[in-house]
Amino acid sequence: MFNLHRNDYYSMSPLAHLTISIMIGFALEIKYSRKYLFIVALGFIGVLPDIDHFFPTSNGIGLFHNLTVLFTLPLVILLVLFLIGDLSKKNVSGCQRFVISATVVFLAHILLDLNVGGAVSVSLTSNGALLQLSDAAILQSASLGMLLSLRDLTWVMLAVSVLLGNIAQKSIYLHANELRDAEEEDWRLPLPEMGTRSAKYSESDVQVSY
Repeated sequence: MFNLHRNDYYSMSPLAHLTISIMIGFALEIKYSRKYLFIVALGFIGVLPDIDHFFPTSNGIGLFHNLTVLFTLPLVILLVLFLIGDLSKKNVSGCQRFVISATVVFLAHILLDLNVGGAVSVSLTSNGALLQLSDAAILQSASLGMLLSLRDLTWVMLAVSVLLGNIAQKSIYLHANELRDAEEEDWRLPLPEMGTRSAKYSESDVQVSY
């Protein structure tokens, strides 16, 4: 139910990816006007990499199960969004937070596939190196047996990525609110009263001719 087998690789089922991605959406504590629509969208984005099952590359993996794509594409999108925000002076924090949240669920997808025995590409070339985790023990006891395996680390990495994503998108949200509040304060600044010395022109400077 939870695992799919293709050739020599395993991957978690789309239903499991959808469920866990939605749970991650709630864990990110997203502050958005349409919060639940945002979370459901993240759920389907978490399933999106499984399109590789229909369009595999020659190594049997696919474009989205790729570490280079995972880290390069979101970084480029974030840089473009920051550039657009600086040039247009518009608030693009919502888009930035969505990209960060989508990156977290993409990373979660890869970590979950690695946990069940899947493999991911390291480079963009179809014959590049593949990363696959084994069940090798990291911590074991003579009486209790294996306590921690290499694949178990994927759960730790998943928890850390969700925590960092939570902090990152909240920081962007708070920074955008601070900028908005500062702009509103500028509009509320009191204007100098006419006829006072602080005004640009005083009454003595005005000459009236009849």
